[in-house]
Amino acid sequence: MLTSFQSFAAPGWSGKSKISSIYALNETQALVKLASFRNPHNCEVNSSGDIILNPLTNKTWFTILLSAHMAGKEVDIWVNASCDKTHWVGPTFATIGHVRIF
Repeated sequence: MLTSFQSFAAPGWSGKSKISSIYALNETQALVKLASFRNPHNCEVNSSGDIILNPLTNKTWFTILLSAHMAGKEVDIWVNASCDKTHWVGPTFATIGHVRIF
């Protein structure tokens, strides 16, 4: 029997969740780890984070995420249909398109 299936990776919402951690790798890369992450684009995330952003160029998003984390609030993040990487070999992380805080 031959079975065929197609994997569809697209942009989408991360799902409403609290932030578990924020890992600043350097001045231009920070990883956000969510308690629950749908990973709509199937990036190869790891335990260090699900979503990557540049705190220097994405100041508003970084401020919102840091504030939500400190206040214990939930967020829902629209991730683009692309993955980005760090200097690490292997993992890739979702990129941000929109951020909501609850």
